[in-house]
Amino acid sequence: MGIVSEVYVPPKPALLDDALIDSCCTAHDAIKLCWRLRAVKLDQNTAAAKCEIKPPHFSNILKGKKYLPPNKIVLFQEVMGNLAITQFLAKESGLRVERESREQAEIRRLRHQIAQMKGVA
Repeated sequence: MGIVSEVYVPPKPALLDDALIDSCCTAHDAIKLCWRLRAVKLDQNTAAAKCEIKPPHFSNILKGKKYLPPNKIVLFQEVMGNLAITQFLAKESGLRVERESREQAEIRRLRHQIAQMKGVA
């Protein structure tokens, strides 16, 4: 009998209520909201490590003294468990974030696969 290993797959970050996003006036407000509503109450040092950001920089991000690097937004939201920043940025552009259905995800995956196959031929 073999050993079955389980791989932890974190849940998809949650979409927050529009009223919460509307309460944000700046991207920094969205970052603070994302942190405040984190799914797992990590301390700053642990969260910084999971976000691959040095702890002093992480602390300064939360204080509004430094910027969250754009290439860290997705990871930050995954660690926090919500999409506050993405939702705020979308709102600022007149857009709205919605989850795609399983069917939409499958269509997107198949289109990507077809495009890859066409590129090889």
